[in-house]
Amino acid sequence: MLMMKRRQGEAILIGDDIEIQLAHIGRSKVKLAIRAPRHLRVIAKEIQQVRNENQAAAELGCGTDLEDVISQIAAGGPITRIAAPQGDPRAWLSGPEHNTRPDPRSRPAPPLPPK
Repeated sequence: MLMMKRRQGEAILIGDDIEIQLAHIGRSKVKLAIRAPRHLRVIAKEIQQVRNENQAAAELGCGTDLEDVISQIAAGGPITRIAAPQGDPRAWLSGPEHNTRPDPRSRPAPPLPPK
C-alpha cells in the first residue's frame, strides 16, 4: 500500500485517467474529489460490503410466507421455512397488493373544533 501526504487542494494521479483531489479536511473526515472515466465504478468500500452482505442474505432463500406462518401458528404446529421467490426481489414486491400504504398527502384535514 502506497502512503502519501497531501494538503488540501493537492491531488494524486492514478495512471492517466484517474485524479483524486483532497477537497476538504475536517476534524475527523476528509472530503475527496475523484475524477475517473465513466466506465470505472467508484464506490465507498463500506457500501460495497453492505451490498455483498445483502446479496448473500437474499441468495440464502430463508424467506417465509406470512399466510403459511399464520396457519401453522393457528394449527399449533411448528413453523417451517419455505424458499424465497426466485428472480428479482423488486419484481415480486412491486405489485399493487404490496403498495398498501396510504399516500400521506391524501389524508383528510382534521375536523374543526366546535364553537
